[in-house]
Amino acid sequence: MLEVLVNFANCFITAILGFYIINILTKTNISLKRSKTILLLFLGSIAIMMFQEIKYPEIKPLLIYCINIIIYKKIFNFHIDDAIIVVGIAMLLSLIGDILISIVISLLMINNTEVVNNIITVSIKNSIVLIITMIIITIPKVKNKLCDFYYNIKNKKKISTVIFFSLTIIISSILGFHISQNIEFDFSYIVTLIAIFILGILVIIFINSRNEYNNLVTEYDLLFTYIQNFEEWIEKEQLNRHEYKNQLAVLRCLTKEKKVKE
Repeated sequence: MLEVLVNFANCFITAILGFYIINILTKTNISLKRSKTILLLFLGSIAIMMFQEIKYPEIKPLLIYCINIIIYKKIFNFHIDDAIIVVGIAMLLSLIGDILISIVISLLMINNTEVVNNIITVSIKNSIVLIITMIIITIPKVKNKLCDFYYNIKNKKKISTVIFFSLTIIISSILGFHISQNIEFDFSYIVTLIAIFILGILVIIFINSRNEYNNLVTEYDLLFTYIQNFEEWIEKEQLNRHEYKNQLAVLRCLTKEKKVKE
């Protein structure tokens, strides 16, 4: 019974962290005290806890990803593509902490299976992962980059971004599972770490390129709007000049007629 309660507490705290990260990314400031929010996080935590003893643990992160998409979509009233992206970002941030802890465990030659099966050690591990994730998301440069990324893709066509993050979660889940199963810091472990490092670089490059592209599009739109306004101003000035010449011509005609009569 105690183990079940501890597992639920870990899942619920992780769900709250996810809520906190998404609140930061989207700048929605939805209150955690809402009954709807607490209920959905509670139900999501129960659903995730049920997959702890799944027969195929390598697909557990994918199932958790799908559950989180549904839960946070309901909480924040996202479109499905927005939910896929922000939940993907939140899970990748958590994965960084998880990988760092797994590396430390391997370097200390501790059996990862024993850590996972012990409720005390798994609680400590999850707490450290949560702290690392919170530190990462509160770094101003990281926070601003991710917020800009979400703001730039919001209300725009983002099929490629959705596909990219979905594939990234799938690949990182497989690599993360491989690391968690490796006890020794051997060649296979190093190759997996290199693959994760390369994947992380690709994610950073993708986010930066998207930000630069969207900033360029925004500047182009502003320039186009400015040129349009300038053209409208020129047309208006030309119309005013044309009307002025017409009025001047009328005055000249009236002046000539007056001279003739005299």
